[in-house]
Amino acid sequence: RKTGADAVTSDVIALFDCHVAPQPGWHVEILRLISQNSKRMVVPMITDLDIDTWTQKPNSAGNVKCWLTWDVDFKWFNDPSPE
Repeated sequence: RKTGADAVTSDVIALFDCHVAPQPGWHVEILRLISQNSKRMVVPMITDLDIDTWTQKPNSAGNVKCWLTWDVDFKWFNDPSPE
């Protein structure tokens, strides 16, 4: 991950853990939010994946969000808002 991040020459970088399966169009909303504030860190909604097909499960509850602390820890919270 660090090697890849060090090689980036674009304005925006996206890093994913190995268990993440971005869905079609995942980048559209993230880029919109970053364009509103270039210092913003955007964390996508986390949903359940089907382990056999690696696709998002129907009716996956994705209303849990997190924030990062300065010591690079993260905290989970429930938020019904769309952003």
